[in-house]
Amino acid sequence: MKFRIMVVDDHAIVLHGVTQLINSSPDLEVTMQAQSAESALAILASHPLPDLVVTDVSLPGLSGFDLTKTLTAQHPN
Repeated sequence: MKFRIMVVDDHAIVLHGVTQLINSSPDLEVTMQAQSAESALAILASHPLPDLVVTDVSLPGLSGFDLTKTLTAQHPN
């Protein structure tokens, strides 16, 4: 079983690099990507939750900290 991961970063090169690094592990798979906290929340509202969200802390608009707080409040498990 692979762990499903979402990566959130506003820099395309970082998003791509982190995704490649994670996908190189046989038990991990990036299944979703977003370039802002707002788009991450929109994606997660209509897709199954990943096992882990990896996020940049300094995003435009909502920060990665705010995204983490929101996700934790919405999905405490």
